[in-house]
Amino acid sequence: MKNDTGSLRGKPKVKPFEELSFHDDFMFGIVMQDREICREALECMLGMRIARVDYAEPQRVLDPLYTVHGIRLDVYVQTDEAESEFTRRLREMVEAQKQIEGTKKLYFSWSLHDYDVRNEGIAIGEKRGEKRGKREAARILKNSAVDRELIAKATGLSVEEIEKL
Repeated sequence: MKNDTGSLRGKPKVKPFEELSFHDDFMFGIVMQDREICREALECMLGMRIARVDYAEPQRVLDPLYTVHGIRLDVYVQTDEAESEFTRRLREMVEAQKQIEGTKKLYFSWSLHDYDVRNEGIAIGEKRGEKRGKREAARILKNSAVDRELIAKATGLSVEEIEKL
């Protein structure tokens, strides 16, 4: 029965050294240790001339076997060009993302404003409805010949308001 390492009984499947390619983590790490090879490979991948490559830190080995996958190379790159096509495109993408973030913030603030206005409108509507209800109750009580002072006390309306109904 095979396990997730592609081998039997938990032992990792070991690829023969002759079958290793640049895409294997082990080989990538070994080859990219050479600064000149690393520079040339990055120039091919990025399509730009690179003056020099400085390693931020060596690749950390999590498992000493060369069967492990997950290639990562952190480097700082310095070019002689003021702005290459790559950096221009990267700058444009950053600016586009900033615009998106600005739009999100604006939308969020509008949403908050709409929420506040909506709640304020609901509160105004509730007060108007309450006032209408009190007037309607006062009108019914007035037509039923209930004492005006008692209606005023029950509804909170003034005697003058009740008389106008």
